[in-house]
Amino acid sequence: MINMNIQKLIVIIIALIIISMSIFTFSPYVIGIFHSVSQANSSQIPAENETTQESEQTIVQTAVCKGNARCFDGIITKIVDGDTLEIDNIPIRLALVDAPEYNEEGGAEAKEFVSSLCPVGSTAKVDEDDGQTEGSYGRIIAAIYCNKITLNAELITNEFATIYKEFYDVSEFSNEYWAKDYGC
Repeated sequence: MINMNIQKLIVIIIALIIISMSIFTFSPYVIGIFHSVSQANSSQIPAENETTQESEQTIVQTAVCKGNARCFDGIITKIVDGDTLEIDNIPIRLALVDAPEYNEEGGAEAKEFVSSLCPVGSTAKVDEDDGQTEGSYGRIIAAIYCNKITLNAELITNEFATIYKEFYDVSEFSNEYWAKDYGC
């Protein structure tokens, strides 16, 4: 009788282990599918409550890059101004975003806004603009996803920057809601 109960207990434990392994194996795919569906209507990157750098990296990795140009995750190492920052020491210019230079009116506020949303040390995803792979003054032109937001969208919708209209006809991001609603 005891051997029978031990065997049942072992079977139950093995079943629980298999179920929990299945949940952890498929959860990134479920999050990625959820993100793909919701990304079209929101600048938010869906995620559960994150409290650690590790979970932040998981969320950034679920941001779906569009197009075929470079796409990579990294750490924000410097914020230059409202539309330029460095990720892993690589200079990035925000696609379709025209923020004032730091020494111009509104420039310091734009830089501070970027710092408040995506401070140095944050994990970010860089989605290079397929229409502008030649870059600008040695910078990659891209959309940046960090801390559950699309940085490009937040700068424009919160009026710290305007749409850089000169490039909307070539940018892969010109059909994004934040670009269309604000001038593309």
